[in-house]
Amino acid sequence: MYYLQTDFDLSDAARKFALDQYRDRFTENFYHGEDTLECSPQRQHLWKNSIVGKEINEFLNRYDCDIFWNEIVFFISNTKETFLGNPHIDSKLEENEETFTHNQSSRIKTRFNIRILGNPLDMMTWWGHMQFGDPRLVDHEFKYITGETYFSKNIPGNTMRERWDYLGEPTCVANNYLLPSAFVKTDCTHTVTCSPGPRLILAVAIDKTIQELIDFRANNV
Repeated sequence: MYYLQTDFDLSDAARKFALDQYRDRFTENFYHGEDTLECSPQRQHLWKNSIVGKEINEFLNRYDCDIFWNEIVFFISNTKETFLGNPHIDSKLEENEETFTHNQSSRIKTRFNIRILGNPLDMMTWWGHMQFGDPRLVDHEFKYITGETYFSKNIPGNTMRERWDYLGEPTCVANNYLLPSAFVKTDCTHTVTCSPGPRLILAVAIDKTIQELIDFRANNV
């Protein structure tokens, strides 16, 4: 299973809190990426203790998970044209960047994504035939929207289009999964095609598969 749609949405007060934090962030055009400005200990403390963090944590507890396994992150973009999407596999950054390896402790099986801004019909695509740790993955330098760089594994290809072509036919495509939120599989190759204009997605990393989440919920209603 590649995604599980949920009916969870932030309250009006929590949504306002999140949007107030981003009030001045959409004055420039930039490509889709993780907003690493929110990853500092101070910002994480703010988010996890805010009304936003508390509402999300209460919901995730129903699935035997929470917001504390890893950081609350935000994926942000504001492009003039449609962003095709760069196929990738999620992982925590390696402590030793010189190894460029995917350790199992770095695996992010699932993320819980909540749409705050953006087109709810933006397409998410998965290729199940290339998973976390696949030997075909290559060393690659990534760049955050801040300009900082880091190394991890990536799909072969020098451009987004080349990576799409290398991967071939997708395993799963969804274009209405964030109405308003969903658990999404992130330990296989995936990407999001983003519409032009402001887009803001809150994401919580979860160390469980979607099937494990479903099974727990089914046995603990």
